[in-house]
Amino acid sequence: MGAIAGVALAMVRPAWVWRPHWQPTRPQVTIAAEVLFLPNGSTLRETGTNLLDRAAAQLRETPSRRLRILATVVAPEPNAEGAVAPLELASDRTRAVEDYLRQKVPVEQMPMVFRAAKGSDRRVLPLRQGERPGRNTVSIVMVE
Repeated sequence: MGAIAGVALAMVRPAWVWRPHWQPTRPQVTIAAEVLFLPNGSTLRETGTNLLDRAAAQLRETPSRRLRILATVVAPEPNAEGAVAPLELASDRTRAVEDYLRQKVPVEQMPMVFRAAKGSDRRVLPLRQGERPGRNTVSIVMVE
């Protein structure tokens, strides 16, 4: 009975039921993990440091109050030598990105950093012949 009344209310006054809340767009960059890091590790590649240098330059030009770094590890990467825990690897990668940005951005311009890691806490074995890797990424979001 309540569900029918809710549908009737939505048909009569849809603004009461649903009001979209638009948020301003935030500068965000999502980078494939294989571009930033060596396989199954948190050591930055040279190409990764070049990309992070651009992010640091943007932080210096337009300071933000908060910075969110999210690393997602959904599967093992090619050239893995042993089993890896995706959640632990994602956490190490967020820490590596934050540490690098802290070296490049002056303390007074460095925003409050929130790190988040996404992945399984179970160890996964390296890829077998013919298997395709998942999409592991790092997202950097600057919040005004």
